[in-house]
Amino acid sequence: MQKGLKSWCVGFLFLSCAFGQAVFGEETPIELATDHPTEYIVKSGDTLWDIAGFFLKDPWRWNEVWRLNPDIENPNRIYPGDVISLKIVNGKPELNVTRKDENHNGFSGKPGDVVKLSPKVHKSSLDNAIPTIPLKVIGPFLNHSRVIEETTCAHAPKIVALEDERLLEGAGDIIYVTSQEPLSERNYDVFRIGKSYTHPVTKCFLGLEAEVLGSAILKTQDSLSVLLLTESTQEIRIGDKLLAVEREQVQPYFLPQLPKGQSDGYLISVFGGVSQIGQHQVAVVTGGKDLGRREGDVLAIYRTEKEIPSRLLAHKKANYEFPKLNIGTVLVFKVFDKVSYALITQAKRPIYLHDEVGTP
Repeated sequence: MQKGLKSWCVGFLFLSCAFGQAVFGEETPIELATDHPTEYIVKSGDTLWDIAGFFLKDPWRWNEVWRLNPDIENPNRIYPGDVISLKIVNGKPELNVTRKDENHNGFSGKPGDVVKLSPKVHKSSLDNAIPTIPLKVIGPFLNHSRVIEETTCAHAPKIVALEDERLLEGAGDIIYVTSQEPLSERNYDVFRIGKSYTHPVTKCFLGLEAEVLGSAILKTQDSLSVLLLTESTQEIRIGDKLLAVEREQVQPYFLPQLPKGQSDGYLISVFGGVSQIGQHQVAVVTGGKDLGRREGDVLAIYRTEKEIPSRLLAHKKANYEFPKLNIGTVLVFKVFDKVSYALITQAKRPIYLHDEVGTP
């Protein structure tokens, strides 16, 4: 655990602990989860968020109780087999990690021990560290979905013809593109516009969902530019458009944190086309770079109980103002200009579109 949890905290540990104390102070103790273990062995398929949730009521506060083990050099990741233990020190919880094999290579001996090495062939992942949240859930949204402005869409190069009079194209085929300006890049994403996002209260336009369908490489440029499709996840057709590639390094090790910018907003969309949202679904929330959102921001989901039938109210004509009810938690993992993608990490009750988000 030692090595792992620092992947969230490295470089930020003392700052985040001080920040947590400044926000919560000594008056807000960290609550342990019901039936929490005193020890947990990390397993393949775990996430750091889930592991913290085994011990703490609010998993995102784990960095306030995490204590680095000085016996482990360069603790950058948590790996399967690491042991996380909970201790109470001076009345406060602390999480510690121990690792039998610091180098994560199967040898647990002491310096100076004589070890007989035999050659053998094996395969292993370059990095088996436990991610913060499920990479298999958020992975498709890191590089295969974008939110863009109307002007960006309007000026994007457009596919106007396909190879051999076909109606649809795929990887290995040729596409012909027209553009208002010469193509300045060699590599492009092919996209198609999906949803249009608007603010549920102000009705202001927030962006267009650009679903990436594939990749193309520029071959020749003229009045009609020729590009070769190098990858396709869906069939590509006339009318689809191009955007210069903006590949981001997949970083599954987020540092969960309180938002520094404006935290209030709304859940305005969920991928999958359902209105009711549950744990480990990806949602779109209002607010992006314009509100100072950051990757790793933790937001609480709130509902104001307004839909109570009048027959259940004591005074049918009374205009009650109901308090907000905390019904879940989201973690922001990708930020655009005016909206952000967030993973539902906790759902205490059914979550619906237009539920509010704010400071936890």
